[in-house]
Amino acid sequence: MTFPVLEDVTTTNITSYTATPTVNLPATVDADDHLILVAAFNRSTPHYVVPTSSLDGWELLYRTNLHGYHSLHIYHRVASGSEDGGTVGWTTTDWVKGGGLVLRISGAWDGGKGVGVAIAHDPARSYGTGPNPPEVRAPWGSADNLFVAVQTSGNTGAAVSAYPTDYTDGTATSAAVDTVVAAAVREVAAATANPGAFTLDDAENTWTATIVVRPADSTADLHPPTSIESGLEQSGVTIAGTASSLAFSDPLGSVQVASDIKVLWDFDNDGDFSEDEEDVTADVLSAEVVTGRDYPSQLTGKATPGTFRAVLRNDDDHYWPTNTESPLNQAPFSLANGRKLRVRTTTATDPEPTLIMSDRMGTLGPMAATEQGEPWAPLVGGSWSTSNDAATPDEEGVSITVADSGAVDHYSQIRVRHCDDANGVGIVYRWQTEDDYGLVWLQNNEL
Repeated sequence: MTFPVLEDVTTTNITSYTATPTVNLPATVDADDHLILVAAFNRSTPHYVVPTSSLDGWELLYRTNLHGYHSLHIYHRVASGSEDGGTVGWTTTDWVKGGGLVLRISGAWDGGKGVGVAIAHDPARSYGTGPNPPEVRAPWGSADNLFVAVQTSGNTGAAVSAYPTDYTDGTATSAAVDTVVAAAVREVAAATANPGAFTLDDAENTWTATIVVRPADSTADLHPPTSIESGLEQSGVTIAGTASSLAFSDPLGSVQVASDIKVLWDFDNDGDFSEDEEDVTADVLSAEVVTGRDYPSQLTGKATPGTFRAVLRNDDDHYWPTNTESPLNQAPFSLANGRKLRVRTTTATDPEPTLIMSDRMGTLGPMAATEQGEPWAPLVGGSWSTSNDAATPDEEGVSITVADSGAVDHYSQIRVRHCDDANGVGIVYRWQTEDDYGLVWLQNNEL
């Protein structure tokens, strides 16, 4: 095998306060290059940092928080070759300073099958002169892997005076800015690496992360861990501090570990997770959920949004956004950014509603084979006029029909259409007796 190669690092220094920070991409980008974007922003007051559409198509590897003082943002992209000299950016609710690095790497996994990049990161911000990135484990196992150590220091912008031992090509943004971003790489023919500490010339608030990049000629299979460990581990699952009871079963069938969570993905963006394709649990190889504070203090630290990250088996490019043949890229499904995820324990009650019955109230009698529930029936003394047998203008009276779902409690979704201004429609619900019921009445298209 051959190690991935760090071709160059593009540096951006955001020296003036701005609410629209941008980071420069390399001047030359070849197709299938891997771009790793590391950016950090800082301000003395809490603020939101929101990516713009320029980051569409980038994979978010890690983001410390959307709201806080000092934040780290790490993205990954397999290049198309059209990124030369471009920029990516964010919007913020307060003006920030900061910086960014873009590492251009060749000879890395092309993303066709399985995972090509993995990351481990700090669960909370630290303070000191020796930010120490965590150990990372490659889900694909031992190979000629390229490991990237990352740190950002924010507040006064302490300079990096030394990089982790045996890590080369150390690059940092300017210490003249409030926030410094630094990275260095190391080739290691192993599944794991623990970089060791950076050295700063002054104590600072810091975030760290370690990234592993898979070589292009790797033939290793993806397998989940054989055990689950508590704490923040690349191979573990952390949900509400109960990692020891949460794990996964290996879809390859070679490793078995206990599993009691379901992972659901709203591919059709309809707000529910009812389609069979939206249950991706069988393809989950590893996952983690992290919550914390933007500052390591119970007095001044603010709780930040939780982050969920999962590694999915993708041998057939099922989850690859550029695979136009994937059923998940066929309408109404989409692998576009912004789709909701739901993670729940398997013992939790499914919050999705179950369809009991459905019908168009156009005919009486038994429902068709494609319909669910009990038959429609007219109330005693009432009648039903179908859309093909409309009442004439000189007819008076009330047409009533009843739908019995066979369930005590249920939700109803109803659509009605007026024939003319004189026509009214009433929806009766919570019927107990003739004197005890709820009613919604529509007349002249008004409630």
